[in-house]
Amino acid sequence: PTGFEDVVGIDSALWRPTAVFPAPGQTLEIVGDYEISFRNDGDVPLDLRDDLRFFDDGDFLVDNHIPFALPLRLPPQSTTWQRGSFVLRGGEDAGRYGLRTLRVAIRLSRVEGDSPSGG
Repeated sequence: PTGFEDVVGIDSALWRPTAVFPAPGQTLEIVGDYEISFRNDGDVPLDLRDDLRFFDDGDFLVDNHIPFALPLRLPPQSTTWQRGSFVLRGGEDAGRYGLRTLRVAIRLSRVEGDSPSGG
């Protein structure tokens, strides 16, 4: 919803590739864990849907991951953690140069049934 971009932020994001396996077609399967801390500074609860986009050192998209258990509920004036595992498919360069950047694409919506006055 319009106006909520300034009230939701990411306090921290951590991802750890834990294993790389050969996959069909000269690709690699990269497995790992992630943790993201979302902060809602607003006065109303919000639902968050996100996808994690992993890039290599050349800023090339390796793969993306859509977390399970969405939407994530963000209560007002609070911090909510999202934790999980990811499985990505990438070319040989992803294994050689690694994952350098994680970008989180976020879509917010007002919690259904919640009025602007919070009641």
